[in-house]
Amino acid sequence: MGYIQESGTWRNEYLTGAQELRYGKITPRGTIISYEVLNNLPLKDIFYLLSIRTDGLKSGNFDYKINFIIPDRYEAAATEVKRGIFRYLNNKPAEDAAVTVTMNKEALYQLATSNEKPDSLKIKVKGDIYKWYAFLAVIDPMDLGFNIVTPGGQ
Repeated sequence: MGYIQESGTWRNEYLTGAQELRYGKITPRGTIISYEVLNNLPLKDIFYLLSIRTDGLKSGNFDYKINFIIPDRYEAAATEVKRGIFRYLNNKPAEDAAVTVTMNKEALYQLATSNEKPDSLKIKVKGDIYKWYAFLAVIDPMDLGFNIVTPGGQ
C-alpha cells in the first residue's frame, strides 16, 4: 500500500509502519531540527517549541516572567510562565521579570530541541535562580521513539 500512495505523507506513514512491524521501534539519533533551520527561525518560534514541552500541571501555580538574552543572535525576549502556560511576550526584556537568563544560541537550541539541559557554566542567571530551576524542572522530556502502528509498550 505504501508504494502506490501518491501522497508523500501517506506513503511515508505506511512505509514507516511497515518498517516498525518488521524491525521494531527505531529511535532516531541526534536532533530532529537542524542547526540551520533553528538559525533561521524567529526567536518567538523557538520559544513556541519550548512551550509545547512545558508541563501545565506541574507549572500551574507559577506566575512570573523570564527574560532571555541571546547575545550571538543579537536578540532578547520576554516570556511568561503563568497558569501552566509558557509563552513568548515580546522582543524586549520585561522590567518586572523575576529572572533574566543570558545564554548563547547553542544552549537555547539544546534546551528547546533535546532532552539534555544546557551546561550551567554557559548560562548566566540574574534574579531568582530558584524560579529558573523550577522552570527547567517542568520541561517534559521528548519521546523520539514513539510507536507509529504498534500498541504502546511493544
